[in-house]
Amino acid sequence: MFIIYINEKLTSLAGCPNVVNGDFSIMSTPITTLVGGPEVVTGSYKCVNTDIKNFVGAPKVIGEKHKEEIEDKLSKQEYLGHNLGFYGNDNDNLISCEGAPELVYGDFSVANNKNLVSLKGSPKKIIGGCYNLGSCPNLKNLEGLTIDIDYLKDYRIYSLGYRDTNLTDEDIEKYIRVAKVKQGLTGQAAETWEDILG
Repeated sequence: MFIIYINEKLTSLAGCPNVVNGDFSIMSTPITTLVGGPEVVTGSYKCVNTDIKNFVGAPKVIGEKHKEEIEDKLSKQEYLGHNLGFYGNDNDNLISCEGAPELVYGDFSVANNKNLVSLKGSPKKIIGGCYNLGSCPNLKNLEGLTIDIDYLKDYRIYSLGYRDTNLTDEDIEKYIRVAKVKQGLTGQAAETWEDILG
């Protein structure tokens, strides 16, 4: 585990270990980029309340340490719990998901980013968690949203909180119909917003 918390003088992750076998957290610091941080994080990754504009510099894979546990629970349709995954919340300067991990074991969360305007760069696949982008008031479309998500069929795979965004029901329905979002482990395409919310 590697934690940096409330350091107003820290402006760079240069010098961080290249590999963190466990969780990595950078919170309440004025860093402007994740470049220089660890390239491998086997546990969860949290960058919360920073000055980053995107996720460039983040590892390509997050949470591999929990791969077997997550895949086993998914096969049994058992609840996974939370606090596993990639959390990029409360970053007021974040405007894009560019550079986000390609594969996340656990949740992928970009909630409470008031200037986020683009989901492009989101993970290609999420296993065992949900995609959380609640309270992003400047988000105007869902282009780039991860559509390959393995999660329990009886739980939400998205937590959009979209009433706090500029998205309309029509915008969402149109995107979902085109994207054919996979619903949990059923392998069936979700055709409507209600299907996705479960």
